[in-house]
Amino acid sequence: MDPHSLNLNLRSLWPQLPTLARVYLFILSLIFVWILLSSLRHLLTLRALKRSAADLPREPFQSTLVALRDRLSTLRQLFWFVFLLFGFCFLVQISQAFIVFGDSNQSPFIIILRQLGTCVACGADVFLAFLFLHSLLWFVSARLEAFARRHPAA
Repeated sequence: MDPHSLNLNLRSLWPQLPTLARVYLFILSLIFVWILLSSLRHLLTLRALKRSAADLPREPFQSTLVALRDRLSTLRQLFWFVFLLFGFCFLVQISQAFIVFGDSNQSPFIIILRQLGTCVACGADVFLAFLFLHSLLWFVSARLEAFARRHPAA
């Protein structure tokens, strides 16, 4: 492998990551799974509503749609929370990369660049997860709104 290429494999980055980044990645993985499972549940609920749209009375039908919209809004807020938390953690990691202590035969400049490279590679992985989560939430929201337009309130 070229030593100048950006390595996006988290398994190879894990030993080099600071504790704050590891804690953040654990939180992100929990929220990632939560949003993924909740989005799947939303899509399955929409599918069930499509099948029984003619059979359900208008009131429970509309209350289910409102509940789905509220839960989707909560998922979006959770997504933005984890995004802003990433910004905080990333900026703290960058500021910590310039602190160089210890006995090393390498130049402090090289050590700083290596630490910054680790932060950037981890950030690229996190942004890839954000891209997936945002696309998923966008897809679920579009499906929900299209369904609501086809079945307006009485």
